[in-house]
Amino acid sequence: MSPSEPSGTVCYVVKVYPRFSETFIVTEVLAREAQGERIAIAALRPTDDARFHPELARVQAPVHHLPRPQRPSALWELLRGADEALAAAIARELPALLAADVDDAAQAVALAALVRREGYAHLHAHFASSATAVARLAARLAGVPYSCTAHAKDIFHESVRLDDLRERMGEAAYVATVSEYNVRHLRALLPEHAGRIHLVRNGIELARFPYRPPAPRVGPLRVLAVGRLVEKKGFDVLLRALAAARALGVDATLDLAGDGEARGRARAPRRGARPRGGRAPARPRAAGPRRRACSSAPTSSPRPASSGPTATPTACPRCSSRRWPRACPASRRP
Repeated sequence: MSPSEPSGTVCYVVKVYPRFSETFIVTEVLAREAQGERIAIAALRPTDDARFHPELARVQAPVHHLPRPQRPSALWELLRGADEALAAAIARELPALLAADVDDAAQAVALAALVRREGYAHLHAHFASSATAVARLAARLAGVPYSCTAHAKDIFHESVRLDDLRERMGEAAYVATVSEYNVRHLRALLPEHAGRIHLVRNGIELARFPYRPPAPRVGPLRVLAVGRLVEKKGFDVLLRALAAARALGVDATLDLAGDGEARGRARAPRRGARPRGGRAPARPRAAGPRRRACSSAPTSSPRPASSGPTATPTACPRCSSRRWPRACPASRRP
């Protein structure tokens, strides 16, 4: 299908906002705002991050943190606050609400009330898990379309149920996902919905990260790797590759910037592949270009893991167009 461009405000639905590791969502919102689109953000959970990227200050979208009733009385107040049309929709969709997770159902009602109150025209969820589950129910209650972007853990993890994906993607106006591998995977899983699954790559702001032709290397090969230190990112593979290169006589060093559950295991193997300077802590993206300037080989090495593969490869938009997210037909949608 070829969904039409929404004419009103698009409300992004995310599990947590802001989240330090999800720079791609902030970048997408900024790009759409730069195109003159009206965006809002609804978060299912408050953030517990202690660090924030400076780009957040540029986001104009209002942010709504949806209530998550913890007591029956709070849930009752939420239901009692519904207007007549929403109350009728709740009655109509009661079987779907009762079949859902209780938090998802309650927050869907809250989101539908928000959509009706603010006049939002479209819901777009990032990750085909709880955010899309809530967006789907809220869209049915509020009578607006919804769409979603699928990433990695939300479609590959062993806990993902095919029936859930079929339900969430089958009713969506369209489904975006961030790599060609993901497109093939989802179309094979859900052939009946293949036509609504589109490739929309994660993007970067090219003004902040301009391309520079590589300069001739002088001295040791310096490798910079940046990312979360978790198994699926494959930094252990990178360390072994560095060890093999050094064993062959390549003078190479590695700067590894990041943090995560595998931090204690991110040790260089033997044969002299000692990362130069150890591991740098996670840092806001503003620090990235400065480290890029001193690195001759920035890299990442996603790989399958017990928590599911990462979405690979992701890159800046095709053709490196500054018109992102308009460059890809599917990326014109929320």
